[in-house]
Amino acid sequence: MLAAPMPIVKDLVDSIELESDKIEVCANALSGEFKKFLFTIDSGSDVHVLTLEAAVKFFTVKQASNLRVTGVSGSSTRADVMGRLLISVEDPVTMKKYVIDMGRAHGMKSCPVNILSVSLLIKVGAIVHFEKGNSYFQPHVNAEKIPFIGNRGLFQLQGEKVADAEGEVDPNSTRRAYAINGISFATTGDLKLWHRRLCHVSKDRLLRIFKHNLVDGFKMTGRMNTTCDCDTCKQARIRKSASPHERKLESPASFVGHTVSTDVKSLPYISFLGYRYVIVFVDHYSRLSFCYFLRSMNEVTSKLKTYVSEMKRFRSHDSNDSKRSRFRIFRTRRR
Repeated sequence: MLAAPMPIVKDLVDSIELESDKIEVCANALSGEFKKFLFTIDSGSDVHVLTLEAAVKFFTVKQASNLRVTGVSGSSTRADVMGRLLISVEDPVTMKKYVIDMGRAHGMKSCPVNILSVSLLIKVGAIVHFEKGNSYFQPHVNAEKIPFIGNRGLFQLQGEKVADAEGEVDPNSTRRAYAINGISFATTGDLKLWHRRLCHVSKDRLLRIFKHNLVDGFKMTGRMNTTCDCDTCKQARIRKSASPHERKLESPASFVGHTVSTDVKSLPYISFLGYRYVIVFVDHYSRLSFCYFLRSMNEVTSKLKTYVSEMKRFRSHDSNDSKRSRFRIFRTRRR
């Protein structure tokens, strides 16, 4: 039996050890890549604050943070990093995953736990439910209910880094904050809708806010046409003086019944007795007005005759002017 030379055996052992080290490094990298983190739900915070380890793992579009956190002792500590938080949560029953875009978050080396703000989760469109024996997180109203993990009085949610295969949301985009699986349930809309939501703020101003990403979570879809044709803005731009309320006639009325104006208007809603319209007669001389309600436009002629008979009776008290009180009923054809 031939013995292998010692240098060859030594090289073989070193090669095996090297490969073993490579396998261990790869395993550690894979375990770190898909490591799940616990996120504590906090109703007292208005920002998401993560540990520095989790921030480095989850954040996209990282930059320096200007957030200062004041502790119980009264001293403030500045956050180390700021970025966009994307996490993936899984329903333990259906195994369905939800990619949640939390928007802006901060990372701190001195922060012991990962804190998710309840107020910001609600802004996402999520549902956070606390009840004895039935506390859960719901990404949106039609999603599955993911139960919270109870840990010494804390309610925690398990999440992991978004894998490339789950990338419904562009991790480098800063214009899609507060979305679930790429769909926003709270703060999306086209320019026209945002214009109405914000009490008719100038569309140019809204477009500048969106393009410069000045408001976190402010998303805009559709056409960016800044031309405004809504009635409210048209009325606000009116500068010309109003037209006279009354028009002067060439031959003003000199007695009752000389000139009568009439018009038919639709009622805003049908009355209990079925009336849909109202016809108004106004005498120019006396300003005496009569209103008759109609169920259909076919009743206009009959109401005109009723008005004429009423006016004849009104003028009969003045015998001197009775001859001048003459009404002629014209047969008009409906258009």
